[in-house]
Amino acid sequence: MSDQGRKNLGNAIWNILDVAIYPVFQLVFTPYFIDQLGAELYGLWTLITSIMVSLQLFNLGLGMGTFRNLAFHWNRDDKARARHTLNVNLSMTSLLIVPILLTTLIIGFAIREWNLFNLEAQVQGYAALCVLLTSFVVLFRLGDQVFQAGYKAIERFDRAAIWNTSIRMGIFFSYLIILWIDPDIRWMLILNISISALFALIQFIQSKHLLGAFPRFEWDLPIMKKELKFSKWLWLQSLAVILAFQFADRYVVVQFYGLEVLGFYGIMAVLINHIHMGLTATVTWVFPKFTEVEKDREAFYRTVRNALLSFSLIALMAFFWISPWFFEFWLGTEKSAAVRPYIAPFIAFEMIFIFTITPYFYLNGIEKPRMATKLFLVTTSFHILGMLLGYTFISGAAGIIYGMVFASIPSMLINNWIIQQRYLRKSTWYETAAIAIPQLVGVMTVLLSDENIILIGAGGAIMFLTIWLIYLRPVHIDLKLLRT
Repeated sequence: MSDQGRKNLGNAIWNILDVAIYPVFQLVFTPYFIDQLGAELYGLWTLITSIMVSLQLFNLGLGMGTFRNLAFHWNRDDKARARHTLNVNLSMTSLLIVPILLTTLIIGFAIREWNLFNLEAQVQGYAALCVLLTSFVVLFRLGDQVFQAGYKAIERFDRAAIWNTSIRMGIFFSYLIILWIDPDIRWMLILNISISALFALIQFIQSKHLLGAFPRFEWDLPIMKKELKFSKWLWLQSLAVILAFQFADRYVVVQFYGLEVLGFYGIMAVLINHIHMGLTATVTWVFPKFTEVEKDREAFYRTVRNALLSFSLIALMAFFWISPWFFEFWLGTEKSAAVRPYIAPFIAFEMIFIFTITPYFYLNGIEKPRMATKLFLVTTSFHILGMLLGYTFISGAAGIIYGMVFASIPSMLINNWIIQQRYLRKSTWYETAAIAIPQLVGVMTVLLSDENIILIGAGGAIMFLTIWLIYLRPVHIDLKLLRT
């Protein structure tokens, strides 16, 4: 393997570790969280964490904007412009406390006075204070994203992974201490804020060693406009993802089925979200590559896409196959029974949703963020419609995710067709329809097998055959490009 190939592999591994270590601990201790908080308070914790994620809609795309623009300047050996990019984006991030704090005040007031989320009276004041505390958690998290995007832009994925994992694990172990002493979500959030502030100071100091100077507040309107011109599209993309896949379904569940149902629904939702982030991490390193002018860019895109889809589908099918034993071992009989209705539809949904990963990096990397945003809005619109139809026509909270599965299929086909028409010089049949066949085989196997081992094995074998024919034959993939 070439030096560059080893570097690409190393970046991928560090990125996977970055997003995998914390979720593993979180998932291992999920039964402990439920036991210590109780089913209802654990449901409230799920709601609070969903609100924290949703508040990141204020990020203005500054994390990925920093990644792209700092990488652009760094690759041209313009360290002064790279530092300026980081300073301007950190300065804009610090100002986001105003809309974030205002939003949490409104949400807290709505919980207390208008019974938002349909909570029991005895937890409304408690929940309102927790929501207010999330504003400071989110502000520090947005600052972390800019710092770590700076590390990744100069291909220091190791440094980004170490700091991000240290922050998150420090916060996580503080949660375990609070749960052991006196389970209280408010103290969990206060410790989160304290630890985040400490690590923000450490990262501020460390940035000097990487970029040659301490970050500082810079108010440069022309540069800010230039940064936002690109990052606004990334912001709209993250807004679409947050509304459709991080908050809207949870809101429907808590509003119509209650906190306890949300807690068990949220276990599977969080698990699939972490799986999606892990799969995304395997190819995050390609983003700076797409910012460079390459003669093999389309072939590189197809190779990354096909390799990711192949690995992801096989891994998801294997996970579905072991899921009955996994959840029984992980959660115990009673809790696994409560989660079981959501397992198959969530895995099926991820089998389709993984398609969005590579186009996201590709279109933003080649400076087509407007098109990437349009495709995300198409996907979001289909998924929200599917969510509503699923709630209307399929009983139970699982109906929401079933609706999203069915809506994701036409959405994927439309996205495939648009990308093929605009950017890829290959047959419409292959890029639009054939590329989706392994995913559809996987979805049908998961939804129709009813955990029957023989049916899962037969469906998995057919899926693997289609993966070989459609993704992995040399005419469709050039693995040598991953080493360049």
